[in-house]
Amino acid sequence: MLIDSHCHLDKLDLSPYQNDFSSFMQEAEANQIEHMLCISIDLEAYPAMCDLVA
Repeated sequence: MLIDSHCHLDKLDLSPYQNDFSSFMQEAEANQIEHMLCISIDLEAYPAMCDLVA
């Protein structure tokens, strides 16, 4: 089991995944990444980040 303890999922370049966040998440799971702790850069970006990862 792998855990990414500091990531910015809301700032990813999703072009390798056809701009589909769920495709990225499926690949992460296929590579045994089971948990990610998404860190917000600032308070203004926080609501959008929460919407993305919820």
